[in-house]
Amino acid sequence: MLRQLQRLEVDAVADLHNVLRSWIIDLFFLLKGRRVKMLQKQRLGRRHTLGTSHTEAPRFTERYFDVFTRLGLSAPPLFTSLYDTLPPLPDGITEKQEGEHWIGVAPFARYQNKIYPLEKMRKVVEIVTGRPHTRVLLFGAKGDEARVLEQWATQIPHTESLAGRYPLTDELAIMTRLDTMLTMDSSNMHLASLTGTRVVSVWGGTTPACGFLGWQQHTEDALCAQLPCQPCTIAGSEHCPKGDYPCMHAISPETIANRL
Repeated sequence: MLRQLQRLEVDAVADLHNVLRSWIIDLFFLLKGRRVKMLQKQRLGRRHTLGTSHTEAPRFTERYFDVFTRLGLSAPPLFTSLYDTLPPLPDGITEKQEGEHWIGVAPFARYQNKIYPLEKMRKVVEIVTGRPHTRVLLFGAKGDEARVLEQWATQIPHTESLAGRYPLTDELAIMTRLDTMLTMDSSNMHLASLTGTRVVSVWGGTTPACGFLGWQQHTEDALCAQLPCQPCTIAGSEHCPKGDYPCMHAISPETIANRL
């Protein structure tokens, strides 16, 4: 790979990863006299947020822009969506009817301490679908997630599961039609943000203070109990130090439904 890079007429390097693999490339170009600027992850500063939810780290998206700014490049935050015009919907999904509200719900995340209790999330879906002209679209992966969401869709009116049915490009097209997306601190929060869709997010072991709120999302839409033990981790964990995830149980389904 370094041989391939050597053929490029590189003037400067913007390292947006700042990990061991990218350090090799950085060093390669530094030895050739090129300017290199790296993402400032502020690992120590982020650790200081643990258990102190009132201390907020800069959003990661701001740090990305900072890398280009330090290279002397103009980097205004003008991005609003991946799409200039609405992309076509995939087969099987009809366009939204006039007066209809589409709410996306993505109840899963990579780590357990980021997942709102499923029985409570199901209650959120039941409350929301009880409102007039409201349709809930469930997002998730194949396997266990799809089985759970298919069950919800079968038992809760005006609910449809998309889990495992469409590739990412089609899911993004569907997200562009949503009035609101409900997610955890997860990839779906960021994907919906990239389509310009407003996101209500639920936070547990991690909090917005860690710097990972979705692009252009509002802090008031980030629901967090702000317990003294939050955040207990920067990026997520399979375990709760207290054992029973009080940060998640402190947020009621009604609070989430009302924010939606």
